[in-house]
Amino acid sequence: MDFKISAKRPPSSIVANKAAAALLHFAIELESLASTDKGISLSDLEHYSLRANEPNKFPARSLEQDTAHQLESIGRRIWNIFLRKQNAAMGANNQICQTQICLRARLFGYLLLGIGLLGRPDANAAQSAAYLIRLGLALCKACINNAELECARIALQRITDYLPCSPCSTAPAESDGSSPADYASYYILRIALSWKDDRLDLAEHMYTKATQHTPFVDAGTRTTLVQILTHIGESFVSKTNIAAAIPWLRRAAAEASAACSFRDTTVVDAELRTREQAKLVALGGLVRCLTRLNSRESLVEANRIVAEAQVEFGKRRVEVLEMLVMLQTAKGEADGALTDLLEILLS
Repeated sequence: MDFKISAKRPPSSIVANKAAAALLHFAIELESLASTDKGISLSDLEHYSLRANEPNKFPARSLEQDTAHQLESIGRRIWNIFLRKQNAAMGANNQICQTQICLRARLFGYLLLGIGLLGRPDANAAQSAAYLIRLGLALCKACINNAELECARIALQRITDYLPCSPCSTAPAESDGSSPADYASYYILRIALSWKDDRLDLAEHMYTKATQHTPFVDAGTRTTLVQILTHIGESFVSKTNIAAAIPWLRRAAAEASAACSFRDTTVVDAELRTREQAKLVALGGLVRCLTRLNSRESLVEANRIVAEAQVEFGKRRVEVLEMLVMLQTAKGEADGALTDLLEILLS
């Protein structure tokens, strides 16, 4: 890519830091290309993101104030520009390509923002780190959801550096401004990425880490955990490995049933329905696996789950009816299952 930035050269103070100057030159060009909708090179984005992801080149409080401010400012602008573009690309014919570019550009902006915030001489490391953690968590989740796993790894790497080494797991908020929900979200994303990388041993370890913080998380974060655990379990079901699926689905069901430590009054009906549906999917998947095992112990467990679901969601709920049919069919009572189903529907 031929950079033509003579009209927008950075101040001389930035040139003193060659690594920062190179990043800023590319950032200026990227911002210009974004405003004119010209083509953006993925290889260039990857190259400069890797250069920005070298903490040893940008130690904390090592930059001049002007340099840090320039990097922070343009990093924030790039993040915002490509977040808007990503939202606008939803439903477009080239959505996948556009989303890929936007996520990689947001990662680059995120890295610049971190360098600028923490590199300034008067940096408030704790406050900036808490902000960067939450921004990085949002980016990482979007990357995993869109299969941009390398970007997700880089974002998680940065979050790992920003998180304190010894978080307190029993307090509702950390002294550095981060919260147990931040730590839980971090480990939840590590679970998802480990699963995507086919590292189930690491996913197990990350789940253990996450449970140290989940007692304090909000309902939305817990629902995300339930969905990820369910996806892992269902991935084993698709491979007909029922024995491996059951532990993950049990975890999903347990997390879905766990009570929140505080009442979230901001939850809207749509979020409540999402949470409820996530629980029903986890329970249904677990009942399906237990009935396929068809042992005495597994059927007893499935029977208990169905009975509890009937109490919580009602006997007429479609998902509960499906669980009931699976259970009775596994017991060899298929005819009785249909009779009970008709009675419930007609009652």
